Amino acid sequence: MIIDLAIGTYDKQSNLGLLSGLYQLAVFLPALALAVRRLHDTNHSAWFVLLVLLPIVGTIVYIVLMVLPSDSKKNNYGPTPKKLVVVREK
Repeated sequence: MIIDLAIGTYDKQSNLGLLSGLYQLAVFLPALALAVRRLHDTNHSAWFVLLVLLPIVGTIVYIVLMVLPSDSKKNNYGPTPKKLVVVREK
């Protein structure tokens, strides 16, 4: 935002500038992918990400789903990441 102010691309009405908007987009997409991956680890659908749109209760439920432990066995979305084996070559 400071750079947007310096180069004159900051808009006071939208409280957003060109560079800060691009930064938010660049951070949002990986964060969304990470949330979907985490929900799949706990055997929940990616649609549960939409819970954050509900004011208070939805955000609390979303946080609880994010901190649940991963399934210990294979689920609908693939094998558990806890049992991945790394093979080292000599």
